[in-house]
Amino acid sequence: MKILSRLAVGTKLALVMTFILALVSLWIYLYFPPRLQREAVKALTQRASAIADLTAFSIAPALQTRDRVATAAALTALRRNPDLTFFMVQDVRGQIFASFNEMVAESAGPFRNPLQEPFARRAVITGMTMGNGSETTGALSEDGNSYETTTPIRYRGKKIGTLIVGFSLDRVVRETSRSRATVALVSLIVFAIGVVAVFALSTLITGPLRRIAETAERIAAGEMNSRAEVESKDEVGQLARTFNVMLDRLEDLNRTLERRVDERTQELTGEVTERRRAEEALRGSEERYRLLFQRNLAAVYIASADGKIISCNDACARLFGFEFAEEFIEQWGAIEYMSDRYREDVLRRLYLNGAVFNEEVELRDRNNQPVWALENVRLVPGKDGADATLEGILLDINDRKRAEEEIAFRAYHDELTGLPNRPLFIDRVAVAMANAQRKKQRVAVMFLDLDDLKIVNDTLGHAAGDVLLKMVAARLTNMLRQGDTVARVGGDEFVVLLPEMKSESDGLRAAEKIVRALSKPFVLDSDELHVTASIGVAVGPRDGATADDLIRNADGAMYRAKQSGGNRVELYRRVGPAILGRIAQEEEMRQAIDGDEFFLLFQPQVTIHRRELVGVEALVRWKHPERGVIEPASFISAAEQTGLITTLGEIVLRKACEQGMEWQAHGYTVPRIAVNVSPRQLYQRNFVGMVERILAMTGFDPERLELELTESMAVQKSERSRAILRDLRGMGIAIGVDDFGTGHSSLTYIKQFPVDTVKIDRSFVVGVTRKRSDQSIVSAVLLVANQLGLRTIAEGVENDKQCEFLRDRGCREIQGFLISKPLDPATLQRTFLRVAAEAV
Repeated sequence: MKILSRLAVGTKLALVMTFILALVSLWIYLYFPPRLQREAVKALTQRASAIADLTAFSIAPALQTRDRVATAAALTALRRNPDLTFFMVQDVRGQIFASFNEMVAESAGPFRNPLQEPFARRAVITGMTMGNGSETTGALSEDGNSYETTTPIRYRGKKIGTLIVGFSLDRVVRETSRSRATVALVSLIVFAIGVVAVFALSTLITGPLRRIAETAERIAAGEMNSRAEVESKDEVGQLARTFNVMLDRLEDLNRTLERRVDERTQELTGEVTERRRAEEALRGSEERYRLLFQRNLAAVYIASADGKIISCNDACARLFGFEFAEEFIEQWGAIEYMSDRYREDVLRRLYLNGAVFNEEVELRDRNNQPVWALENVRLVPGKDGADATLEGILLDINDRKRAEEEIAFRAYHDELTGLPNRPLFIDRVAVAMANAQRKKQRVAVMFLDLDDLKIVNDTLGHAAGDVLLKMVAARLTNMLRQGDTVARVGGDEFVVLLPEMKSESDGLRAAEKIVRALSKPFVLDSDELHVTASIGVAVGPRDGATADDLIRNADGAMYRAKQSGGNRVELYRRVGPAILGRIAQEEEMRQAIDGDEFFLLFQPQVTIHRRELVGVEALVRWKHPERGVIEPASFISAAEQTGLITTLGEIVLRKACEQGMEWQAHGYTVPRIAVNVSPRQLYQRNFVGMVERILAMTGFDPERLELELTESMAVQKSERSRAILRDLRGMGIAIGVDDFGTGHSSLTYIKQFPVDTVKIDRSFVVGVTRKRSDQSIVSAVLLVANQLGLRTIAEGVENDKQCEFLRDRGCREIQGFLISKPLDPATLQRTFLRVAAEAV
């Protein structure tokens, strides 16, 4: 201090400035390079952490799906980093999924924390890490040459792995080493120049140094955009420029990194956008599938292999008797088959073929009732060892099944009574015959015919007759044994099967029991109906080896019982094979129709005063090749019951019209021709069309044709019968009421119907000369009919007294043996038509 005190102020200033310059140089050398190195290392660690965060975010989807190709693509940018030494991608179990220089990674270290306190850094991409700071942790190796980062890999917030990356610090060390040498050189130069020009240049030197120091301080404070503003060309200026260049390079590196981060961010943003669109499309598809699943009218379900419901729609629940799917799953929760064996068969085919299509299955509903459905189901194998599931659709076919059962029932049962019909009865007889032969037993077949059903139909109408048939069927069914069969084979015909009989007397007793049961009255509303039955019994195998033989022979026995007065039982054994039954009659009638064995006779109808021919009634006869001419009473009933009456009626109408045209062709005046029409014929399909066709085919004048209906038919209240009569009248055809007075109508009621002629029944005409009741009935009929302006004709007139009574009461026309018996066309032409032609 004494020496300094002796120096001049300038020297002191020079020495002080030199000392200060030395101190500044020493400070720059000792302080600034380490600070730059720390800042460079810090900048590198921050970049490394940012790169690790970005890379971890990029590979998260690929690691989630364990897609190695996508993982490698996401790591491409990391591989290009010049400071990269190694990286490892570990899954959540710690196993390495992807790596680079794995051996280097294993030999690196040990590492220590480079900073005393963890530093906070903003996330590169929002949502990339949890919280506000990065989750990446880092450590420096003890030799200071490496930096290692550890970053958790998260997918949708869930950690799915770890990314470990190693960076080399060699480049930073080299650059800081070069900076240290530069700083040392500059310090020496500055110190030397300062010593020489300390006094002269102290001010100039201290100013730039001060600015450099200030710049360094700003950079040290984090203002990386600051630059040393030194314009001199000396070493201080060089130092400042070198310092600025170093900062520019660091700033370029930062800008490049930020640009790459921005580019990758845009790419990731596009990927995220596309992913969101895909997810929205998936959600839309799932919603459409859900609506289709829930609103489908078919029953749709997903079930386990044992039938337990996993999911289903409301239609499936309704199929099993529930209203909603949740209720069905909670309370029932299974697809149950009526037969476990059938369910096992369906499962076996499922496992064999993978699917079952259009399978009709019988399921069980909540009330243990059968449910028929058409099932389409496929087997879906489980993933990763999971159990297989069933995906199926059930279509409700209960209505179709019921319709099929109804069709099948009607095919083998009578529609009116519900009893078996002829085909089913024949089948059961055949089975009973086979069992009887095996067990050495007998079989009885009864053929039953109601004696008085026609009276019920004529008096009370066909509706009452149908009700009576139902009651007869019920009474027969109730009195037979279990295993016996009763069937309806015709209008009023029934057949009964008694299997496993020990003797013929058992069948005879059962038949007599039926006769007694049917003779008891049937109550219909307030009326008591009395009917009787005729029964024929054939015992197999004695009376027939087949079902057809037994039925035919029982029919023959029944016919003999009816010929004997009815209300009785007849055994085929007693009457023998000579008797002809209804079935045989039907076969013969069909042959007769084919062989044109039916012909017509005509009975004249004349005026009661002058006996002039005004009409003829066409009467059918059967010319049998063996039995000769057969009267209608012997075959009309069978024709009506078998349905052949429609064909026979058409033949009679055609032959009558053809005969009228033949008389006209020979120059005779054709009288009115009356043709009888049966109820079954009238109500056949398109009866009016059939009449029109025959008239058109023969050319016969419809105004010369009269159709005679029974009284009960003519006054039917149905709109259909009225329409038929109106159509016939509209064609010019006259309508007559045959057998008037035997039915259930009144004369005042008949005026409501389109009727032209009233024919008084023969049963009343016969008694007009001796019975007051018949006289009163005939007188009343004629009085009212004449007042209504109807044509009146009496049939069955046999003597003059009857004719005189009828003439006095106002009857206009007569028909009967008093005038003529039925004549063939040639005889009628000779005896009546000639006279009629001369009269004209």
